[in-house]
Amino acid sequence: MKITPVDLVVDKFGVRPLARLLDISPTTVLRWRDSGKVPAEHQEKIIMMSGGELSAEDLVFGRE
Repeated sequence: MKITPVDLVVDKFGVRPLARLLDISPTTVLRWRDSGKVPAEHQEKIIMMSGGELSAEDLVFGRE
């Protein structure tokens, strides 16, 4: 089963904590689930905040 990039990020941080870290609303994070994609403008910051647990590839392709 494929895990989407959004699921990886939400599983790692949680919706509300992630929204706070990115200075966006939790509703915005939840809307990402429609496409399953993490917007490019947030990817670099998420990768840095993950401490190496998430890669650029994870945020583009997800995981199997």
